[in-house]
Amino acid sequence: MQIAIPSYRRSHTVFEKTISALVRSGVPLDNVTVFISDPEEHDAYVSGTGNMVKVVDSVPTLAGNRNFILDYYPQGEKILFLDDDIVSFEKLSTDGKRLIPDTNVLAFAEKGFDWCEKQGKSLWGIYAARNYFFMDNDVTEGLHYIIGSCYGIINRKKSFQRVEFDEKEDYLRTLKHFDKEKGVVRLNYITVNTAYYKEQGGMQETRTNERVERYAKILAQEYPDYCKAYVSKGKGTWELRLATSTYKKKLLETI
Repeated sequence: MQIAIPSYRRSHTVFEKTISALVRSGVPLDNVTVFISDPEEHDAYVSGTGNMVKVVDSVPTLAGNRNFILDYYPQGEKILFLDDDIVSFEKLSTDGKRLIPDTNVLAFAEKGFDWCEKQGKSLWGIYAARNYFFMDNDVTEGLHYIIGSCYGIINRKKSFQRVEFDEKEDYLRTLKHFDKEKGVVRLNYITVNTAYYKEQGGMQETRTNERVERYAKILAQEYPDYCKAYVSKGKGTWELRLATSTYKKKLLETI
């Protein structure tokens, strides 16, 4: 298993957050690689990460970086993708009433990959919302939103694993995998603590409401059976709603 962290203008953040969270979780750093979108930042990343992990110059844009990572690793490689601003990995308590630190990242990642292999899938993820009230101590397969902050891919070297644009690229990846493989795997008891869209650097430096609306509508038009675009009442932003009730989840395991 390889751990890949795409990053842009977060040379210190990636060490202070994601890499430190991995160390606290007992993950050896031998197979951890940070892929940077701007090669001019290479020395800053080597310094910022304390030379503890491998730093590889990639290509611009989030989508380009993620596709580069798939090209970088061989066919059949199991790749755990992580955002560069993860504060901690968390899991649902046995009684389902709180979130507790997860001290074995490799264990849940291996479970995700194992279930993918058993079910003939190549994409797994975690619960998108950091809210114990909605989480479950189980593993399911179906039409699930696989958030981009933490997910695993078995590298098939197939076009449906690649993404063509940055905005809502995690939805695009989810929909392409579901359309091709008729299911993705999700660990509903795992989540991550991260400040989405609040950290300097990353994709929010170029994000606009107009771009979010454009790509939400593109995905809804491309996959009308699987999702619909709508405006969130609370945030006033364009979102996607997956047809999860139509493509119901299949329970694989109770934790």
